[in-house]
Amino acid sequence: MKLFFETEKNILYLNLINQRLNRLNEVVKKAKNLNIEQAVTSLKPPIFWKDKNNFMLQAKKWNSTKINEILKKTYHLELMIKSNSSVSKNILIKKLILDICESANS
Repeated sequence: MKLFFETEKNILYLNLINQRLNRLNEVVKKAKNLNIEQAVTSLKPPIFWKDKNNFMLQAKKWNSTKINEILKKTYHLELMIKSNSSVSKNILIKKLILDICESANS
């Protein structure tokens, strides 16, 4: 399977990943006092109903430590993309996605 990314949108992809990770981190922190479903329901703005089941499955796989590690990686990747024009941005984004999948499933 080939995965194509538009090079101009690399920062957008990173921002979307960061938004999702920050929301997951918020749910994981709230889930210490509530169960995951209650924590997801209490989010403002709410999670879109079609995405709610996937979001809850993701929240069960993540903890704050893993999320913070990936957020650090996305931060460093964003700096690298913005400061170095000779680096292959698509390869770095794909590597980040692989790292995220590996971290979620470990």
